[in-house]
Parts: sequence; C-alpha cells; structure tokens
Amino acid sequence: MGILGFRQVDQKATAKKVRKFFDDDFMLCVRKMNRRPQDLKSPQYDPQPKGSTIGNSSEEAIIEHIDLEEVYRAVAVAIRNCSRRSNLILVGRYLDGIPDSIMQERLGLEHTHYGESKNWALNEFADRVQAQLPSLDLHVYVLTKKPEKDRNFTGKQPE
Repeated sequence: MGILGFRQVDQKATAKKVRKFFDDDFMLCVRKMNRRPQDLKSPQYDPQPKGSTIGNSSEEAIIEHIDLEEVYRAVAVAIRNCSRRSNLILVGRYLDGIPDSIMQERLGLEHTHYGESKNWALNEFADRVQAQLPSLDLHVYVLTKKPEKDRNFTGKQPE
C-alpha cells in the first residue's frame, strides 16, 4: 500500500489489460451500439447522460443499452481528461486505429520512449476511466504475501 492507502498497481499488467479492453471489450461495445470508435472524438458527441432511445421495450435490452452507454461515455470522458500526450496516443492508436509504428513516427519518439509513453497513457486511462465509472476497474494489483505463508516470516521451507 502506498502512503494514501492505494493498493500497488502492476503497471505492465495494467497496460496489457487496457490494451485488451480496447481491442476486445470496447470494440464489442461500439459494435453493439452501432457506433464507431472515432465518434468519441467527434465534437458532436456529448458525453452527458441521455434518456434511452430504444424502441424495444424489452427490459434487458434497455438495461444492456444503458450499461453500454455508460461505458462508452466513461471512455469518452476518460480519454478527454488524459494528458495531452496520452490523449494523442489513445485517440490515434485505439480510436483511429493507427499502427504503433506510425504513431511513434508522428510523435517523433524513439521506439523505447514511445513504448514507455504508451504504457503511461494506458495506465493513465485506467485511472481516469475508473474515476468515471468505478465498476470499470482495469487495474491489475500487485499481490502481497501474507506473512504466515512466507518462509521469511515463518522460517519454514515452502511446500
């Protein structure tokens, strides 16, 4: 735990989880809503909550649409609230679908620096999207050993 009591985040694993979210879960959300990822960066997209516009009166369909809209809105706000470089990386890579090699070139970064910047952006996104929608926690936390199971504390050999 940190000074403020936050659990320690595995930055590398969190970045991997966020990449998977954008590649799989978010794309499914976008398709089910009949939208495009690029719509998030449109000045016409307003992330404010709106009433349901579904004609289907099925309660499950309405709930699913509302849940998808919440995720879509949370992603939009989180990306907009990211730092400038993180925003450029996230929009370019995950909304516009620009390959990493081209993003690296556009940003004028060396391969290693781009990788570090991208991981920073993915972790920043995880923090900000959770602030928008607490149930959407994309962090991977570092597991801490319990003293009674650690041989350094008990003096016992592992089984």
